[in-house]
Amino acid sequence: MSEFEPIAVVGRGCVLPGAQSPRELFDLVLNGRVAIAPSREERWGVGIAALLDARPGARTLVASATGGYVTQFAFHSDRIERLDALDPSVAWLLYCAEQALAEAGSAHAQKNASLIVGNLSYPTEFMTRFVEAHWLAHAPKSLRRGEDPVDPRNRFCSGLPVHLVAAALGFTGRAYALDAACASSLYAVKLACDELHDGAADLVLAGGLSRADDLFLHLGFTALQALSPTGRSRPFHREADGLVPGEGCALVVLKRVSDAQRDGNRILGVIRGIGVSNDGRSNGFLAPAQSGQVSAMAAAYARSGLTPGDIDYVECHATGTARGDVIEIESLAQMWSGVRKPALGSLKGNIGHTITASGGASLIKMLGAFENRVVPPNICEAAASQVSEHGFQIITQPRPWDKNGVRRAAISNFGFGGNNAHLIIEEWNGAGRLSSRGVRRSVEPIIVAGMGIIAGRSRDAREFAQHLLTARTVVPEAVEEICLSLEHCAFPPNDLKAALAQQNALFAVAQEALAGVPNLPAARTGVYVGMGCDTLVARHGMRMKMPERLDSDAAAAWVSDNRDAAPALTAAGVIGTMPNIPANRLHAAFDFKGPGFTLSSEELSGLEALRIAARALGAG
Repeated sequence: MSEFEPIAVVGRGCVLPGAQSPRELFDLVLNGRVAIAPSREERWGVGIAALLDARPGARTLVASATGGYVTQFAFHSDRIERLDALDPSVAWLLYCAEQALAEAGSAHAQKNASLIVGNLSYPTEFMTRFVEAHWLAHAPKSLRRGEDPVDPRNRFCSGLPVHLVAAALGFTGRAYALDAACASSLYAVKLACDELHDGAADLVLAGGLSRADDLFLHLGFTALQALSPTGRSRPFHREADGLVPGEGCALVVLKRVSDAQRDGNRILGVIRGIGVSNDGRSNGFLAPAQSGQVSAMAAAYARSGLTPGDIDYVECHATGTARGDVIEIESLAQMWSGVRKPALGSLKGNIGHTITASGGASLIKMLGAFENRVVPPNICEAAASQVSEHGFQIITQPRPWDKNGVRRAAISNFGFGGNNAHLIIEEWNGAGRLSSRGVRRSVEPIIVAGMGIIAGRSRDAREFAQHLLTARTVVPEAVEEICLSLEHCAFPPNDLKAALAQQNALFAVAQEALAGVPNLPAARTGVYVGMGCDTLVARHGMRMKMPERLDSDAAAAWVSDNRDAAPALTAAGVIGTMPNIPANRLHAAFDFKGPGFTLSSEELSGLEALRIAARALGAG
């Protein structure tokens, strides 16, 4: 029996490489087009050739310079003041929202509606420009170039775009962004379903957005040895050599099935279940764990009342990293042992890895497959041997999706740091068998069992309480030192030294909070963290740009004096900047395997994290 009240998808919207509508996306897939192109210097703000230098002895800073890019996007709206002064990601989000709502027949203002978006909470291109202008203001005036000021709203690139778009649409429900790395879109859909199940909203727009600074992504994936040196995105291919980053936005409109039927909506598909998990303590943040992937898949089928044998097609995470793709095949083989095997595919062969938007893009792809009754083809002319060895098949030519029963598909997203998600979607057959079961309510109060605090020079809860009781005036103070206990530390000190202070500060307060709460059930302990985007991430790109951004030879001395503030980027440094890792450090250190992520609602971030955590406890 299903524990998951089915949720209807009634609208879609996307801005993706080579496709600015769901119809264009499915046409791209159907015709086997690849929307990957060379990176552009105007986006990177630095000469690309020097970063690709592969001469003997030279350090290659980026392994390749290609990506899945959104081009020729033209959209203007008066709904957000001076939209053109904001990073294009804001316009993408508004465009997708309007497109999805129009298909749902809900273009007018929605009162009891929410917007939940997986957003890659790294600095965007415009945030980076804003931060760089601030830093360069401290260089000698003779060395600075005159540039137009950047709208300061771009400083808040994680949660603010969601708030702006929700306000523009007249939404009065929840509005926040979250980061669960590559699993973010499916996490957003899961949280949207929670809102509908609880009766907290009657309509939710959910999906993913990704337009982080492109130079940093290429620097970071190179440092992680994950970027394809050939610049080709080849999921499940025997010659796969790494991922190619992409960008874009993909949203769906979700409603309870009974409400969609009552309102006369065209139901594009029905979500039957979603499973989420974390790897916990594994072989490292960058090594996918088969156990975590299987756990998320098993949870989805347990809640849906379906079995893996009911699935016709799995839209896989498959990024084109050889190790990751093989582990995913092994996870699928374990889950589909002894039952009919589904066809496999991955949109990333067409558009690259759109990271936080990838799950939303894959969902729109599969809705298009239902609509056209076509098994979608994939770009993989030479599949890795493990695919056929485990009895699977990569479909490379479109074929009719003929079936007597209901067509069903599953979508997997597995993110850096251990975030796993698996979603089951089926076509709508018009039957009235999927009805609302009513609103669930928590019957138990939620207690606070421990706490930890760092605030200014107060390094723990005791010092903070003393400060509150004795301070006569409010004096702004900076955190000068973060002290970590070696117990449960789990990470090399040099890795922590390379991490942003926000990661270490959270780790320290969690150690304090957990000190009096022993014997937590690891498999059912989650981590929910409110956070904002740290401007210091932008310093790594600035290191590349400083010599070109300053005018004269006299800049050399200033560059030399200031380069220590922008250290060379290492794998530990990349992990130390990842927006989802503040939560995942706790998963890894304490072997927590319940769901977890960071969320951004700007000043409301911490309160939203507490609300979602309390809801998770109340719902069991």
